[in-house]
Amino acid sequence: GSHFRALVNNEKASVARLALMMKFSFFHFPFRIVLSLVLLTTISISAEILAEEKQTKEQVSFTPQDWGPNSWLKNTPGTQITGHSDTTDIMGIVVDPSGQPVSGVHVDQFRTVVNRTDEAGVFRVNTQGEPRVLRAYHPDYEIWFGAPLPGDEIRIQLEPKKEKVSTHKTVHVVDARNAAPIKGVTVTAIRWNGPRRREVAASVVTNVEGIAQFDSLDPILHHLQLSAESIVPYIKTQRNTSPEISIVVLPLEAACELTLRAVDAETGEGIPGVKFGREMAGAEDWLHVLVPDAIGSKLPVRYDFDPDPDLPPESAYETDADGYYRCLVESNPWSYMVYQSPPGYRRIVPINGRQETRIETPPGGKVEYTFRLLKKKPQN
Repeated sequence: GSHFRALVNNEKASVARLALMMKFSFFHFPFRIVLSLVLLTTISISAEILAEEKQTKEQVSFTPQDWGPNSWLKNTPGTQITGHSDTTDIMGIVVDPSGQPVSGVHVDQFRTVVNRTDEAGVFRVNTQGEPRVLRAYHPDYEIWFGAPLPGDEIRIQLEPKKEKVSTHKTVHVVDARNAAPIKGVTVTAIRWNGPRRREVAASVVTNVEGIAQFDSLDPILHHLQLSAESIVPYIKTQRNTSPEISIVVLPLEAACELTLRAVDAETGEGIPGVKFGREMAGAEDWLHVLVPDAIGSKLPVRYDFDPDPDLPPESAYETDADGYYRCLVESNPWSYMVYQSPPGYRRIVPINGRQETRIETPPGGKVEYTFRLLKKKPQN
């Protein structure tokens, strides 16, 4: 963070000043030897700080190999990319099958502000330079979705609704960045008859096109939940859907591959059996053991780690023999730390004076971070 950059800049400035003193001063030889030792120590400390704070960030692709930038167009007949400009906005027009503009259409990018088309059917969405799923909704038409890139100019064609109330529901589970289909996700529709009256209506697994098709749901409000038999590298979401909606789009945020390591501060050797923790003070979500966030992850109940044949052993949530713990996490701004120091250790080497650090975990990213633990001092 900013504190770390300031510290490193100060170290660099100190090194430069020492070098100038050695070059231009007329100090006697022994003092120059002392300055050389100080210089080497300063460089060593700077390198140590850099190693401690290093976060390796890479992008990890979960997209099918045959899914290109405009592959989403094959699922939206009539929609066209008509141009491209050097801007972060997506601009376009929404029309019906006859080519007439449709006004009052809600157009929004995943997790952004909703925009409406004007009388000429024209809209403009500020993407802030991030590619995400775009959706268009009007009560008289079926929901439209696609993944145009920032700067694209598009012509969206909406299809009229076939029926006002439908017992059929088509759920599209897609990557929030590019609308790529996500297969193998179980979508469960729960009848919503009030907060204390919930019943599972049906469960369907998404196919290779990312679709879960429900054909006989009661014409009432349903709550959609996601799960999986094996780990799917995306973060789960949920949605309420009314009987007036026959097409539902569930854009999923890709998980980040987070690798944390615990090492001995003196030897640099990995420490096995360490649990990490995290908390989010702003949301008053206080310290708990770090477990995976991805769909299909088997999570301990209340982090009690009670023996359960349906769950992994407690060691699955600890560092391995080399001190590594890897899991798929969401992108929220968590602060990470050692949950409990292992036997023989007391705490970590402070990070900007603290025992925790905020680690950025971008969607679809790959991040590594190392915590250096101090051994307990021998008691006299």
